[in-house]
Amino acid sequence: ASKAEHAAVLLWSTATWRQLQALPYHALTVTQMAFSPNAKFLLAVSRDRTWSLWGRKLSTPESPEPLFSLCAHTGKDTAIHSRIIWSCDWSSDSKYFVTSSRDKKVIVWGPCMLEESEEPVFPLEIKPCSSVLDVGDSATAVAFCPSLCSDSSYLLAAGLECGRILLYRWRPGQEGATGSDWISCGGTDTLYPFKISARALRSPPVSDGDSRLRFGPRSRSSLKHENYKLGLEGGWSFCSSVCYCFLHVEKEQIVKCSYVKLDLRINKWCAMSRLDGMTEFLFHWGLGLTIIGSCLMRAE
Repeated sequence: ASKAEHAAVLLWSTATWRQLQALPYHALTVTQMAFSPNAKFLLAVSRDRTWSLWGRKLSTPESPEPLFSLCAHTGKDTAIHSRIIWSCDWSSDSKYFVTSSRDKKVIVWGPCMLEESEEPVFPLEIKPCSSVLDVGDSATAVAFCPSLCSDSSYLLAAGLECGRILLYRWRPGQEGATGSDWISCGGTDTLYPFKISARALRSPPVSDGDSRLRFGPRSRSSLKHENYKLGLEGGWSFCSSVCYCFLHVEKEQIVKCSYVKLDLRINKWCAMSRLDGMTEFLFHWGLGLTIIGSCLMRAE
């Protein structure tokens, strides 16, 4: 999106597939969004180097569907990131959110919820809660671990453009110019980085004392349609390479790292209409995704 009207966030109802609301703020493409775990907030980050925070309104008999309103944001004068913000995520208690950017910075923001409070108190005063963490490369993905560390600090993972994953602990209330609030907990071996950028980080629910950070970078893929001269035959040709990394973490340290790489190639030609050809392509691609899910379950 190169215009504000094309960069709005759209809310849809999955029950009726009706658009509920448009949330305009950003001037350029929204690169990632995340609902808070308590479902009170929606966070969006953008190529315009800013983030926007939307608060959920209470439902009423006249308006039972969830609606959101802008409650905090950064602008040209308040932005800390100087390049595209690639990624964002929420802490498990919905108090803080984190952003990562092409400028190599990772920043934690908040607080969004007050202590012992079940509802946000508006107006929010969101500000940086951490010192600026320089990870040394474009930070294309970031994620909070869903459980706190033994000392009540937060565990975060940052994915870099070079393919590495770095692990950090962050302790609230100790921010300073020296960065004493951040503690490095290691990262993936530099001998085995992904050849493509780390575009997504996810951590599944964990038990006390153990966690696994699941990493899946954006796949490199190409999709094109080809027609013969007479236009009677056509088909869809698709190829994709998907990489996953499983980090097994104990006591905030990486104890095991395993990789899974899957190459999918589909080349389906058919003497059908375009619609039928596309339908058959989607069927085969859906079957391929099912196979991927099965392989990943075995890897875990």
